[in-house]
Amino acid sequence: MRIYHYTNIETLALILKNKTIRFNRLDRVDDLEEGQTESSGIKTGLYTFVSCWTEDPEESIPLWKMYTNNGVGVRIGLDKKYEFHNGDIINGDVIHTDGIVKKPVSPTSIISSDYWVFPNFNDGVFYKKIEYVPDVSAAIKNAVKKDANGVNQMQTSQWGIFKNKRWAFQDERRFTLIIFPKPNDISISNPAYGDWLKIAFEKGIYLPFHYFDLELSDNVLNDIEITLCPNMSEGHKTLVECLCKTYLDNIMPKESSLSGVLIINHKGSKVTYSILNKRHQ
Repeated sequence: MRIYHYTNIETLALILKNKTIRFNRLDRVDDLEEGQTESSGIKTGLYTFVSCWTEDPEESIPLWKMYTNNGVGVRIGLDKKYEFHNGDIINGDVIHTDGIVKKPVSPTSIISSDYWVFPNFNDGVFYKKIEYVPDVSAAIKNAVKKDANGVNQMQTSQWGIFKNKRWAFQDERRFTLIIFPKPNDISISNPAYGDWLKIAFEKGIYLPFHYFDLELSDNVLNDIEITLCPNMSEGHKTLVECLCKTYLDNIMPKESSLSGVLIINHKGSKVTYSILNKRHQ
């Protein structure tokens, strides 16, 4: 089964060049309600990072209009079975769990001087089907519970899973990372870290970044599917074809099934090659 992501040409260029997928912090996505979610006083959106996809193979007119650059963009299709990875395995010491997507992570990539990635990549936590609800605040209220000692019991499977039913047309699936801040002088195994993190939650301390990139496995791009936005200009098609020839082996973009049926506004769209020299996507 394939999963699909609608995006602009610049993001496509960076995915192909860097072989990465970007996870954006939940308070930076277009659904403002998600970024403001709280449970037991913890602003979970500050520590939840997502990469948004859909499993619907039929092209979506709303997604074409919302997530391409005025109709200058593509739909990326990846096989869901492929692995994501980040960092090298060191001396065989690796956290390795199986979910819908296999996710091996090395110790050096999950713990840095100022953050750590919560190591839970099982089905329903790393890869989720969004639940569309009438009240997001009510749905997420049990995502964090305090025990009798006032210690936070976090149900991370509920972080980043609820959206208001007004967004149901997206039929969204997403990869989710939970990333917590940490001071560089306290290890996460130190009991003092729990006290520090509790205060960080209460103060709503931000992480020092608003996105996190995961590398694609080496063979994922050998089977990528790229669909052109309906009625793209010949010039923009040429740009996408050049990207495919540069970074892919014998894979070229295909026309949209909506070409000749749907017109998406291309007016004022702009694509720049300078983005190819940046890590952002």
